[in-house]
Amino acid sequence: MSYNDYDTGVHVDPATVINNGIIEVSYSGMLSQEGAKEIYLHYGSSYLEDWANVNDVKMVKNPNGAFSANLTVPKGNKLNICFRDNAYNWDNNTGKNYVFEIKK
Repeated sequence: MSYNDYDTGVHVDPATVINNGIIEVSYSGMLSQEGAKEIYLHYGSSYLEDWANVNDVKMVKNPNGAFSANLTVPKGNKLNICFRDNAYNWDNNTGKNYVFEIKK
């Protein structure tokens, strides 16, 4: 089972995010729709509200126009993700980021 938000263009597979598990994140949201040449997945974990274990991964553009990347889920209670293009335009879900509970 996967998580799909067709309005934002964010897809996470599998939908259950597990500590140290590998997930695929696909993105066809606003940056992709505006013609970004490169998109980076910005992610980290949190125990409370602060981001920790922050990383950026360059996403690969798929033939369908979406971008995707695999990542190993960092330790924490929540996985926070957002996206940026090579010009540092951000899609952070209107400041809320895209947040997924991390299962132990």
